[in-house]
Amino acid sequence: MTSSLKFIIILIVLSIQLLAQDRSRTFSKSVSPVNNQLDLGFELKKEQILNKNGFLRYSLISGFLARKNVIHESCGRNYTIQVDTTSGIRILSMWNLSIVDMFTHGYLFPTQVILKVKNPSKFVYDSQKESEVDWLKKNAHCYQLVIPDAGFDIISIAERDMEFLLNLKVTKEVRKMNVITLMSINRRSNKLKNFPKVDKSHIPRSENISLEDLIYKVNRLAIAPVINGTNYKGKVKIDAKLLSCKDYSQLKTCFSNWGFEIVEDYRDMEVIVISDKI
Repeated sequence: MTSSLKFIIILIVLSIQLLAQDRSRTFSKSVSPVNNQLDLGFELKKEQILNKNGFLRYSLISGFLARKNVIHESCGRNYTIQVDTTSGIRILSMWNLSIVDMFTHGYLFPTQVILKVKNPSKFVYDSQKESEVDWLKKNAHCYQLVIPDAGFDIISIAERDMEFLLNLKVTKEVRKMNVITLMSINRRSNKLKNFPKVDKSHIPRSENISLEDLIYKVNRLAIAPVINGTNYKGKVKIDAKLLSCKDYSQLKTCFSNWGFEIVEDYRDMEVIVISDKI
């Protein structure tokens, strides 16, 4: 064996040893983002966390988890996207959300969701039958997706993955819908309040919310899309009558009584169609 060949063999052996040591040191520092950050109760293999291969991804789905927040906050969602720059991964997490909220991310309201499924009661909460917490315990899901932080569209990947896991077909369309637009407001209405700047923790949320937050609550009623066309920046007081409206006519009447000028419109709105996969 020539000296040059021996030298090449020695280099190869040393390279393999160094690579093995490096991998050992790296994997010993692996931290599961699920257990330490999100506590969804699942284990991840170190190789899955640290492998930056663009084709590798990890996802999980479960039912309701009692130790997580049950109800999403007003205008908020149990939904996060995190980036772990050390491990080079991006993590999308959802917890205790309805299937509809998982696909709409809370940005589309029930009126913009069309269901073509055998059992709609598993998708939409009915306040006449049970409390929202009880319904979520039976129908909510938790989901997590981990992919390399390499420029991939994690939301699109998650949507396709959830379709597969839940055996659903979800499409986005544009359809004509009746819409209520609030154009102007009577600022002398007793439903409007200008609160002094104080610690918000001492103000009941139902007595001091923005108009946008109120519209969000109304849109959750699944009657008709309501759009804010005003420039009102003050606070409003929730009226129980408004949040108990049952139909389009009642909703218009309530807003009129509040001092809003209402414009009825028939316009294109983005919707999603959720159907059982055949």
